Amino acid sequence: MRRLGAVVLAATLAATDAAAAPTIPTNIKVVPVYSTPRQMRFTWTENGTAHHYNVFKKTDPSPTYALLMTISGGVAGQVVDVLDEAVVPTESYTYRVETCDATGCLSDVPRSAWAQTVWPISGGQEVLHGYNEVIGWAGLGDPVALGATTLPATGFHNGVDLNKTTTNPAAGDDVYAPRGGVVTVVSTGAAGTIDNGFVQVRVDLGGGEFEFDGFNHLATTGGLFTSLTVGRVVGPGQRIGRVGTQLFANGNIGDHVHWQLASSTNPIRINIRHNLQIFDDPADRDPGGTPPALCDENMDGKSVLYRSRPAGSLIAYDVATTPILGDVDVEAEVCDQQGTNPRQAPIDLGYWIEGPLPDSEQLDDVKSAAHPYRLYDFRTEHYGGLPTTNCTLLVDIASVANAGCTDITSCTTRNSGPCPTSAIREGTHLYYYPVLHHFVVTHAGDELGGKASISATQFWRTAAKDDGTPATGPNANFHDRAVTTKATEARFPDGDYTIHVVASDLVHPNVDLELPVTRLENFAPFVKEVLVGLDADGSAGSGQPGLPGCEVLVYDYKHTHRQAYPRPEDLVLSNVATTLARSGQKLCVRLRFSEPMTSAAVDLARDRGAGTVVAPFTGALSKTHQTDDTWSGALVLPPDPSGDPGAPALGDESDLALRISARDRRNAAGAMRLLDANSDGVPDAGGDVNHVVLKADMTPPTATLDVIKP
Repeated sequence: MRRLGAVVLAATLAATDAAAAPTIPTNIKVVPVYSTPRQMRFTWTENGTAHHYNVFKKTDPSPTYALLMTISGGVAGQVVDVLDEAVVPTESYTYRVETCDATGCLSDVPRSAWAQTVWPISGGQEVLHGYNEVIGWAGLGDPVALGATTLPATGFHNGVDLNKTTTNPAAGDDVYAPRGGVVTVVSTGAAGTIDNGFVQVRVDLGGGEFEFDGFNHLATTGGLFTSLTVGRVVGPGQRIGRVGTQLFANGNIGDHVHWQLASSTNPIRINIRHNLQIFDDPADRDPGGTPPALCDENMDGKSVLYRSRPAGSLIAYDVATTPILGDVDVEAEVCDQQGTNPRQAPIDLGYWIEGPLPDSEQLDDVKSAAHPYRLYDFRTEHYGGLPTTNCTLLVDIASVANAGCTDITSCTTRNSGPCPTSAIREGTHLYYYPVLHHFVVTHAGDELGGKASISATQFWRTAAKDDGTPATGPNANFHDRAVTTKATEARFPDGDYTIHVVASDLVHPNVDLELPVTRLENFAPFVKEVLVGLDADGSAGSGQPGLPGCEVLVYDYKHTHRQAYPRPEDLVLSNVATTLARSGQKLCVRLRFSEPMTSAAVDLARDRGAGTVVAPFTGALSKTHQTDDTWSGALVLPPDPSGDPGAPALGDESDLALRISARDRRNAAGAMRLLDANSDGVPDAGGDVNHVVLKADMTPPTATLDVIKP
């Protein structure tokens, strides 16, 4: 190969040279090279008469040619292969080759070429069936109407179907070569079919690599089939045929052409990458112009489904009445609108889960926005062929049925009749097949999206025991870790989670799609934080943070995650020896629970909480990290009702405790659990009396209360 810049200077032409008059070489081709940057390749076959060649170039529409290169002549049969490396994709060029010998030079006809990409359909940009859609499209639609008696082959759609967009039912749109190249196949299709022609163009990628743009379902009737022949050079945008209108005449599938990409690498196969990746124009790379989005193509009113593991049964999830628990799979329905209907799949898809607590307190996320799990990425691993029977190669749509298709049980079965309310349709046709766009995101095993990492053994273990593993680690879903029944050591505390589905098309990268709130409810709740303050100055305007009106902090308890509850080491502050509380003074309490609560009540009780109630607090639930995870209240300390130092009503020197009673939100069984007061995972009917004991010193007239720790 001789490249641009390696100009071969012709030897001095001898006047006595008796060479014959030059003739134009054969097989002259000017073909764009879709490398980075773009190039133009010249090839021809020597006939042995040339001393040298001059290649001229002009940028259209300029009339002026400039000498591009001079190439020395060679022996007959030798193939000349040279490159023009100064090519701008948006420019059109005209080239002219001169063949010279001692008698002079003879010029070939001008040849125009450009290295742009062009949308292949004349009528508009409309994708019908997208790249790597799951289940058996294959142009079959309703197999009964087409005379088939068995389920069509299932798998990944090995290309892109482009819609006919003209409204004339008898006329198909022209089909253009999206890239320039050399025609390698021209076929009218299998015997007995009409309008099923096929044309394939070899596209030069440079470096000895090639791709093949193949178009199927071209018109073959009415004199509309292409006149192209094998070996012809076509430029980008040159007509190669017309969309057939007879193959799908029953109306079950819209008229379209199937465009597939094949590779020259070994082995040669189709479906090597997303077809729309070849384009330069963003409008061609994303025909719909919209980013991926959550959708409801099966019309069940939901964009996400949850399944229990390992049974795989559908969870009738409801955020208020039926939360998630245990081992689960999350199936998100995501579409990328590249046409009208049906919709298409994003080019990549992944997820991460945002927990309710800040990382400074507890790690409760699954991966992160910067490091999500990736279910697939068609840019780096190009799928194809048939899925396994459990459908885990790309998406698992087992038991996910179109609305009304109750007997669809897996991704390799179809319904016995069309689904009356299905939105998987073209025109009036209703499909028999399972839903295309329910992606089991929790089957992702890493951040790469390769087939080898997708597995049904991956899931979200919501009741996992925390071992301190980083949230961005390879096992962030904790699918292989131990479970626990204790909220004190749970990796994923009960509460409201945000599942982020991350999806891309070729124009909109990493679009963050938030699923509706996902509520976990695995554990009995417990008290994580206790603050107690005293209003010593009687001023309502003063107060500690979280304790309005109580300026003296007398008690502070904060549970340490993954430790037993309660424990003395978590008592941050207790001003027992220096703080006296008197009757008539206000006592403030602020509690934070391990999860949102439905109700909470706090009392002062005798005998370290085991005796009768002295006085109840008045308070209400509020939000710290989650709605209703915090309770704040106050009471005015009562006087000794009798004035007698030994009065039995309070009992002089009697220990008073906070008696905390609360219920969490309803679990999947419909029950609301009480507090776990000793971290054994079991609700305690007597409430939590572990915190803040007040020793009543009721000696008149001061009737003081001494605040001490447990």
